[in-house]
Amino acid sequence: MLLSPSDLQILVRLEGGMTQSQIGNDLGLEQPAVSKAIHAAEQRLGMSLVHGDGRRLKLTNVGREVARAAAGVLMQVRAVDDLIVSLRAGRMKHTRILASTTPGTYLLPAVIAQFLGENPDAQIEIDVVAMPKLWDEFASGSYDFAFCPGLPVVAAAGVEQVYVDPVLFFTSRDHRLAREPRISFDDLRAEQLVGKLSDPYWTRVHRDLQERGYAFSETIDLSTAEAVKGIVAAGTGVGVLFESAVRTELERGELVSLAFSGLRYEQTYFIVRPARETTPQTDRICAYLREELSRVRRA
Repeated sequence: MLLSPSDLQILVRLEGGMTQSQIGNDLGLEQPAVSKAIHAAEQRLGMSLVHGDGRRLKLTNVGREVARAAAGVLMQVRAVDDLIVSLRAGRMKHTRILASTTPGTYLLPAVIAQFLGENPDAQIEIDVVAMPKLWDEFASGSYDFAFCPGLPVVAAAGVEQVYVDPVLFFTSRDHRLAREPRISFDDLRAEQLVGKLSDPYWTRVHRDLQERGYAFSETIDLSTAEAVKGIVAAGTGVGVLFESAVRTELERGELVSLAFSGLRYEQTYFIVRPARETTPQTDRICAYLREELSRVRRA
C-alpha cells in the first residue's frame, strides 16, 4: 500500500484548508511528523503532492486528486464503524445532525424545535462544527446527515440542495448609509468593513470586492457573527454576513440591509447523507426541513 491511512488523513485535511500545525493537533502528531509523512509519501509515489505557499503548504494538482479520492476511501473504511455505532445506539428513533456554523446556529434550531413539537417521541441531536473540521466529523460515520455547504463525498452518498443563503451588507439604523437606496463605490471609501474576514469564504468575498473597486478604509476581522452584529449595531462600519444570521435584527429594525447595484454573493446549503440506509425518522426530518426552509425563502 503506497499511502497509509494516516497519509490519507493528512491529505484530506490539507484539501480542507488546515495548516500543518492544525493537522498535527487533530491527529495527535508533532508538526515535523506531518512534514516527514508528506515527504515520505511523495518519495513512495514519485510525485509531488504539496508545494509551499508562503508559510503554508498547498496541494499540487496531483495532491488534490489523491486527497479527493482519499476522502471517499476514508468514508468507506469507516462504514463498518458507522454501522456498529448505529446498531449500538438503537437509533431508529434517534437522529444525529451535523451542521456548519451559520445554518446550525441560525437556520436549523427553530425548524427542528417545531418538528419536535409536532413529533414529541422523536430524538434529535445537532452538532455544530466549523467548516475546516466538518468533513472529518461527517466521515466519522456517526451522523445521519449533514446540513452544510457542499462536501467532498463519494458518489453513493446523497447530496441535495436545500437552501440558498444570500450575503447581506448592513449597517446600524442610524448610519448615514442606512437611508441610501443604492450604494456605490464612493459611498464606501470612508467606511470600515466588519466581518468574519479570516474565514475562507469571506476572504474570497473581500478579495472580489477589492477587484471590483469597492474599497474600504480598513477592515475589522471578528471571530463570530454575534460580534460582527454587535459592533455594527453600535454604529461602526458596514457589516457583511449571511442573511440568515441577521434576519432577526433586520426584522426588529436594529440593523438595515444595504443594496449594492450589480453585486450578489450567496452560499448554498445541502443535505448530505452518508452512503448507507437511513431511518424513517431521518427521512421525515429531511422532508420537513425542505418544506419549512422553502417557506423561509418565499417569505
